[in-house]
Amino acid sequence: MSKFLIMEARERVILKSIDLFTQYGIRQVTMDQIASELGMSKRTIYEHFRDKDTLLRECLETMNMQHTVEVNEILAGASNVIEALYRLGSTVKIRKRPSTAFSSTTSKN
Repeated sequence: MSKFLIMEARERVILKSIDLFTQYGIRQVTMDQIASELGMSKRTIYEHFRDKDTLLRECLETMNMQHTVEVNEILAGASNVIEALYRLGSTVKIRKRPSTAFSSTTSKN
């Protein structure tokens, strides 16, 4: 299997997991559900991620990188700091927010 196909499957799993985790919450989403949504086997997911915690960590790193790129693009495109702050504020207001299910499941009981 080519490296491109491996990365593509890994990226698909991460992106779909981010969607599901933010929509339903970490505890509610299962590896079976992720596999089903992607039309792949659970074994394929486990070939890329040791466990759900590892997948979640990768999702958080991906979200962090996406936000960093977005902020850098705003800063680079602004003509001054006031414009940059305005654009950053507008972006934060319209960005898709994680559901309350996501935030309520991030702490361990």
